[in-house]
Amino acid sequence: YPVTRDPVLVAFNTGDAALVLERLPPETVVGQAMEALESIYGGSLPRPDAAIVTNWAGDPYSRAAYSYLPVGASGEDYIRMAKPVADRLFFAGEATYRANPSTVHGALLSGQREAARLIRLLARRTRKGG
Repeated sequence: YPVTRDPVLVAFNTGDAALVLERLPPETVVGQAMEALESIYGGSLPRPDAAIVTNWAGDPYSRAAYSYLPVGASGEDYIRMAKPVADRLFFAGEATYRANPSTVHGALLSGQREAARLIRLLARRTRKGG
């Protein structure tokens, strides 16, 4: 657990089920998740110490959107989306990270990738004197 130092359980809900769950109180969502896990693994499971329930569809900036590859596209399209323009315009976001598209960690890692790219570029320019 390199980031949190604690175990973390993440669940993704999609489609109509996600929209229904987003209208419920967080305690109910966690309770239903625990019931589902107990039905899979049997018996009683320890309750989480803490829980965060997001409202992705209600977020005014994302509106529950994430990237996907339409018919005819390929993983190479993620790489093309990430390509800088003239070393002046750089792109980050989960839609530019082939290894983890459509995820928050893909967005985070793509931001780190572009920050590192920019640092390397600035270091080269500094060494060249301009």
